[in-house]
Amino acid sequence: MKKNHMHRGIVLAGMISLFLFVSGCGFMQAYQEIQFFAMDTLMQVELSGKKSDIEQIRKIVEDLEDDVSVTDVQSELYQINHRTVSAIELSKPIARLLNEELAITETTNGALNPALYPISCAWGFTTDHKRVPSAEELAALLPKTDWRQIQLSNQNLTLPDGMELDFGATAKGFASDLCADYLREQGIKHALLNFGGNTYTIGTNKKGEYWKIGIRDPWDETAQGMIGVLESTNEAVITSGSYERYFEQDGVRYHHIMDGTTGLPARTGLVSVTIVCESGVKADGLSTALFVMGLDQASNYWRQYKGFEAIFVTEDGKQYYTEGLENRYHPTQGQKAEVIRL
Repeated sequence: MKKNHMHRGIVLAGMISLFLFVSGCGFMQAYQEIQFFAMDTLMQVELSGKKSDIEQIRKIVEDLEDDVSVTDVQSELYQINHRTVSAIELSKPIARLLNEELAITETTNGALNPALYPISCAWGFTTDHKRVPSAEELAALLPKTDWRQIQLSNQNLTLPDGMELDFGATAKGFASDLCADYLREQGIKHALLNFGGNTYTIGTNKKGEYWKIGIRDPWDETAQGMIGVLESTNEAVITSGSYERYFEQDGVRYHHIMDGTTGLPARTGLVSVTIVCESGVKADGLSTALFVMGLDQASNYWRQYKGFEAIFVTEDGKQYYTEGLENRYHPTQGQKAEVIRL
């Protein structure tokens, strides 16, 4: 996650994976709205509350970015990755984030892996110099990514030499959790947090209707088309897709979602996974993990663990969504969609 204060406040088009359709934009007289750039993406916030509420949301996001930047020498994550001792004491927020991510890592058998930073670096996804690393290079790096060697007890973290962490798969979801917690504490009844493909909804719109969130068409390079609309309230809706970050070399497209068992981009027949649940961290982490697992394993995971809903889009253009969304997810006309049932 590259930190760039120079871009904060800049509005960039085409970086949002979920489209928000707002009915009755005035809920009440105190309606606030802001756009700013953080965590390498455009952040959009809309809420019914005080100006100080929306300013606090921005502060929460930027403070977390300061903590989890892999490039800022002052960040907590940078200090973790450049430690001189094996054990380090974490702040409470970072300990909470890592603990919640590791819970998903455990149940998905490493499909979500916070220790893949060396692999991402080798591919250049953390820089502007993307490349295809050699098989020998990946083979040398993979032993440093064994998530089972991460030891976390309360706020005490122990890592083996050479292991580096990256919260890129969960940080925005965690940010939405922190912001939603704050808004609820303030008694905010209506809000939308859109953190570039990571959306959190609170309450309803002025008409008392669910928020309507469009799921991006993975094949539309304008980033304006959508394959369906989800009605949402009081939950995170987070998408991971192979179209988000990628490069092409010798006619082959390489995306940023890595399979930790091979060190290669995951090739499972999926192009996007959307997770719907109350936790932003869980939705963010599972959208990555289930992408890596593929449709069959991901469907079985949903049946086993429950507690979330999902929308899967395959390379052949078909959609599959879990039965909990049957009455509120609406594929656009002409889209092939099938319901996954228990």
